[in-house]
Amino acid sequence: MSGSLTWTYKDTPILHQSKEALYEDGSEALYKVTDVGLSSFEWTPVAKWENLTTETSGFEQAFAYNPQPIVMSGKDVNDQWDFCGKIRGAELRLWEVGRSFGEHRDGTTVTFTARTNVAPNSAVYLYQKEHRFTPQVWFRLYAWENEWTVARRDPEGHLPLTLLGTVSVRSDEYLMTPAPLEQYQAF
Repeated sequence: MSGSLTWTYKDTPILHQSKEALYEDGSEALYKVTDVGLSSFEWTPVAKWENLTTETSGFEQAFAYNPQPIVMSGKDVNDQWDFCGKIRGAELRLWEVGRSFGEHRDGTTVTFTARTNVAPNSAVYLYQKEHRFTPQVWFRLYAWENEWTVARRDPEGHLPLTLLGTVSVRSDEYLMTPAPLEQYQAF
């Protein structure tokens, strides 16, 4: 089986932002802000069909996957602040294209069937797109009729208090190629 191919964004675009009150008491409040950025996507290998005959062969195979967000890093942060909940079912927009991720409930798998014809003495590689999100949780304080970002003092100034993670979500996008993706890395 061939390896994967990853594209990383130079500047992580913020696709979704939410703000919710943790505490409100008329004249003061503490808010949690969650930014969901898209850091990269990766074409991960799913299958390879090889035809070693002299005739074209047809292949058909069913696959199942879990479309739920999977915490890759920051599990302790997610357990406390639930940034996966901000990705699950959210309509995230990038370049005016809207996509919903993780709409299915936990434990639900999605099934798809791939069909292709493979020329004699050749192979076809099937990949599935996996998105990597970087949720960031930070805090805003409202008091004395002003709102501030919660930060800590540092010799270099005030550094905002942020909690970070990495979340992976498999999508329903597939790619078939006549060669392993490693051969396309020059593009």
